[in-house]
Amino acid sequence: MAYSSVDPGKLRHRLSLEFQNEQPDGSGGFETDWKLVADVWGAIEPVTISRQMEVGTENPQIAHKITIRWRDDCLPQMRFTKSGRVFLINTVFDPDETKRYLICSCEELI
Repeated sequence: MAYSSVDPGKLRHRLSLEFQNEQPDGSGGFETDWKLVADVWGAIEPVTISRQMEVGTENPQIAHKITIRWRDDCLPQMRFTKSGRVFLINTVFDPDETKRYLICSCEELI
């Protein structure tokens, strides 16, 4: 796969990387909250938008490519947040296998 190099100057968005934390609620279920892993610099690029019909309403789904510097604790099912926006991470990969950058395929929650 062809890969164009990442311009570090484009990593200009301050993002919070968070993981989902589940705690027992005492009734046999779980309470879920999000815990901060790290604040990182990243590039956010919208990729696609699609519409999903749910019970007579139309909900847009926006896919983004978020590029950050490489780290070993960024995993699918985590999320990025930025100024009230939430990006769920679907996939994470090292585009040139040099451990310099990670490209995360994300879906923005609207």
